[in-house]
Amino acid sequence: MTESRSRRPLESRDFAAVPMLSEPLFSPSGRRLVYTRTEARLEQDDYISHLWLLDPQTGESRQLTNGSGERAAVWLDDERLLFVARGRSARDEKTAGLLPQTDIYQIDCRGGEAGLFLDIPLDVLTLRPLDEECLLLIARCEPERDAIRQLQGSEREAALRKLEEQSSVEVLTELPFWANGGGYRNRVRRRLYLLRRSSGELVPLTGELDDCDDLEVCRRTGQALFTRRRWSGLWQLENELWLYEHATGELHDIGPFTDFVYGGAWFWDGDIAFVGSDMRQRGLNQDRDLWLMTAGSETRRLIDAEETGVDLGNSLNSDLRHGSGCRLQPLGDWFYFVHTVRSDAHLSRVDRSGRLETLVAAEGSVESFALSPELLVHIAFRDLRAAALYSLDLPEAKEERCLGDTASIWEEDRLGRFERFHFESGGDRLEAFVLLPPDYDASGSLPALLAIHGGPKTSYGTILFHELQLLASHGYLVFFTNPRGSSGHGADWADIRGAYGRRDNEQLMALTDAVLARYPAIDPARLGVLGGSYGGFMTNWIITHETRFAAACTQRSISNWFSMYGMSDIGYYFVSDQIAATPWSDPGRLWEASPLRLAPAVRTPTLILHADRDYRCPLAEAQQFFAALRLAGTESRLVIFHGEDHGLSRDGKPRQRVRRLEEILAWFASHLKNRDEEKAVEPPSGEAAGGGEWIPS
Repeated sequence: MTESRSRRPLESRDFAAVPMLSEPLFSPSGRRLVYTRTEARLEQDDYISHLWLLDPQTGESRQLTNGSGERAAVWLDDERLLFVARGRSARDEKTAGLLPQTDIYQIDCRGGEAGLFLDIPLDVLTLRPLDEECLLLIARCEPERDAIRQLQGSEREAALRKLEEQSSVEVLTELPFWANGGGYRNRVRRRLYLLRRSSGELVPLTGELDDCDDLEVCRRTGQALFTRRRWSGLWQLENELWLYEHATGELHDIGPFTDFVYGGAWFWDGDIAFVGSDMRQRGLNQDRDLWLMTAGSETRRLIDAEETGVDLGNSLNSDLRHGSGCRLQPLGDWFYFVHTVRSDAHLSRVDRSGRLETLVAAEGSVESFALSPELLVHIAFRDLRAAALYSLDLPEAKEERCLGDTASIWEEDRLGRFERFHFESGGDRLEAFVLLPPDYDASGSLPALLAIHGGPKTSYGTILFHELQLLASHGYLVFFTNPRGSSGHGADWADIRGAYGRRDNEQLMALTDAVLARYPAIDPARLGVLGGSYGGFMTNWIITHETRFAAACTQRSISNWFSMYGMSDIGYYFVSDQIAATPWSDPGRLWEASPLRLAPAVRTPTLILHADRDYRCPLAEAQQFFAALRLAGTESRLVIFHGEDHGLSRDGKPRQRVRRLEEILAWFASHLKNRDEEKAVEPPSGEAAGGGEWIPS
């Protein structure tokens, strides 16, 4: 197959043209809706977010803010919004780096400029108004830094100098000692505070060693729900469910279960709904159930995930998201939720009797939603288009309608076309997804790439995914599936504890066989494989067990379960749960499950991409694998992205994302493309893609 010269293929930088919507939120009366629109800026090498206002009746949107970055909007009342802004107030950069501060601004939606509402001497993560005077917030708590905030004058200056001098030394007394995206975290917590607006007084409501999350406020009753994890030395998965009574200032542990992981709670017309799992049946793979607490009655389960197969939340893969939003919320007689169903994310609801009703089941992905008594507005991916706003009239909720323009971001002739079919493997029936190049010619000859998602408890679908479309646009047939371990197929399907690289690998190889049989235009000598995180582990596993792939790209991967156990921010509990062993209980099992064990036998040219601040799958995983390949004389290239973490491919700095994609294109072009096809993509930095001195084993 040769690429049409009349069609310009997608470029690595094209993701920056896609607006990313998130965090829809109705005003108290439902008359207005605010949402966040984010775009990547290549020149500034950052992301810029602004607030937009939607008229739910007309469907018209207008930009509300235009500063240097606004986010985390909450309604103070029906006209006024509070939001977090960066770079608006002048302050000493050096002091700000040592003692973070958050600027909260207010804007009237009827007109006028935003003004400073509060200047909070904390790194605020969540903000919820209780009334005009008081707000609840969750902020990052670091006892040493917080003590300095209480000092004045020369004492404060001396303490800041000492803090700066100590910044070159890290003292660790806790596990995990770092967190992906958050750096070293010794004695760092998320603390709950009450803020009195008139005096600026900040009252800590929880201890300095408590981690709090999932804050929900009921302004009518002056109550708040939150999850609380009290720990020292060793972080645990289990947490507690707490209630705050503003009228009395009292805190109550209201969770009905111990040894339980609460994932959030909501006020529901006098009742309390919450989600969570006891992990007894499937460990970390266990899906969350929905529960209802009613005064004077026993807590009961509304959704049993094991029995119903309901997988709460959205676990579909895409690299065109930024921000989040509500995915679970009660209103009236119903509790509304987003859930993953195979290769899509639907929106459904359940009543107090446990009756389930699906409202949105269109192919694609519901990202988040907002509720008013008359209307449900949600952000969704549909077809090969960027995420947009859609609405459903309540209570009937019969058919969604699009609010605004959903025109394709890229010309359709630059996009690949999806085909789907089913295949069998080990008694399972799986769905295969094939993304054909825009100029696909069934009578030609072309290279193909097996893509493997991360997780493993996530899923691939057919929503817009820049990286996959980029590969298809450059002449590759890209194919993938959701093997055992993936989400959206029920609890048993997702549970591959102790069996990584077995049934999942069999299914990926069965997929490859099925695709080759169905698409004879694929040249079997020009197959590549790529994946990240769990997909990186599986890429490593495949090339240490198979010789059918002519090139590989492994990203943010796992190669050695021993080092993963002790270095990953989740390693000490994730590895023991997923591999069913620790370095002391069964070292042989860990080594048997590690691709590094067989790395000296690999002959597949391999590109290794990793970030140096990836604390989920730390850099050592890539370095060890690279060292083994080099010692074996295998063509390999390790590219390290400085300052990036595990989320590089989705929310890394735009220029780093571009470079990553260029590395992938150049690697596969040099190993899978024929001379008479598209001219090979120039390797980044002008280096030979497989360059480097050969080191004998």
